[in-house]
This record gives sequence, C-alpha cells and structure tokens, in this order.
Amino acid sequence: MLEFKYEIEDPSGIHARAAGLFVREAVKHPCAIHVMYGKREVDGKSLLALMGMKVPCGETLCIRIDGKSQEEEEATKAELLRILQQSRV
Repeated sequence: MLEFKYEIEDPSGIHARAAGLFVREAVKHPCAIHVMYGKREVDGKSLLALMGMKVPCGETLCIRIDGKSQEEEEATKAELLRILQQSRV
C-alpha cells in the first residue's frame, strides 16, 4: 500500500475536466485507488464519487494505491501525479 498527499491548487477545486482525466488514468491501472478528503473515502476510479467530494482550492487529498507490488504502486503514483499536475488541479 502506498499513500501520498496532493494539495488542490486550482481556484475551482476539483472540477469535471480534471476529475475526468484523473479517472481516465486511474482505470488503466490494476491497482485499487482510493481518494480521501476529510472523513470521506471514495473509489478513485469513479468520476461521480470524485466529483461528489467537492474539494475546494487549498485543501489536501490523500490518495491510497493498493497494488500487487511496490513497483506497480510507484508507477501508478507517477502517472496520477503527472495527470494532476498537467491538469493544474
């Protein structure tokens, strides 16, 4: 299991385009991906669940990746971070 934090920098918070890009990347990986914000935890491969979190700018997400190996988890983390930074969430 691998966990990392990511601070939302976009003034709009998590919006549809960024959430869609995140989910599109997440479903490519066999790992289980969970996104936590406050007391909520959702499936990172569900667009509606991710959008429903309504995370505003300046807040921090905790993203947990459960894969079969550390290498698989690290590769998934790298791709998800690339998408988050590329979409400037």
